[in-house]
Amino acid sequence: MLSKYEHLVIFPVHPTTLANYRKSFRPSGAKDDPSDAALLLDVLTLHYDKLRQLRPDTPETGTLQFLVEERRKFVHERTRCSNRITSHLKLYYPQVLDWFDEIGSNIAAEFLERWPSLDKLQRARPATIERFFIDHNSRNAEYIARRLDQIRKATPATTDSAVLASCAAAVVPWAGLLKQLIRTIEGYDEKIDALAREHPDYALIKSLPGAGPALAPRLIAALGSQRDRYQSAHEIQCYSGIAPVIASSGKQRWVALALVLSEISAPDFP
Repeated sequence: MLSKYEHLVIFPVHPTTLANYRKSFRPSGAKDDPSDAALLLDVLTLHYDKLRQLRPDTPETGTLQFLVEERRKFVHERTRCSNRITSHLKLYYPQVLDWFDEIGSNIAAEFLERWPSLDKLQRARPATIERFFIDHNSRNAEYIARRLDQIRKATPATTDSAVLASCAAAVVPWAGLLKQLIRTIEGYDEKIDALAREHPDYALIKSLPGAGPALAPRLIAALGSQRDRYQSAHEIQCYSGIAPVIASSGKQRWVALALVLSEISAPDFP
């Protein structure tokens, strides 16, 4: 909100920096907004030389950064949803996990919506099941025949009616949610790809080894549009969390490597 005022110079302070600074004076963990504001002022006045002025990227880069960051959140939600479905299937319907390579796929979600239990699946006509796979671009005749044979021979993992009823009731809405997340991610992919191709740096980033349709927009978002932000590849490694961290105490010295960022969006913190 403050960035719209051109006369203000803004210095971002990482929340972890403020939290650790607060602990130095308040080990009890007590906090409130006025005292935090005073601590932020201390950080600014006493450690001005260690802070980096906020210089927003271009609108094209900023839009990509926000879209890439939000897409990553939806991917995490899709993984969480897939894990929930998997945990339920292991209790009462584990065969589905062998019939699909990826339980987080659209075909698996629609299969579970239509046949949420083995009993219901085995009561369906083989021709209906075969048509389902063909309509979902799974047209390998040998693969379909093997699935149909496995469906015919499958035995229930449990006969506990409480488990069967509760798990089937849970899997259907989870599958519906999974389908919605998949569509949302596909929509984000289309927007990100279109914006990336129009970005002034796309040709440069696309020329880098391994920078395909998925990685190129993320590199644009990570590197930003200001060439002087990073002076070397090592500085990018430090910011992204993949550079080795050296620690020493007394005569001991060790090197640690930890990945701390899964998606880079707004590189404004030093």
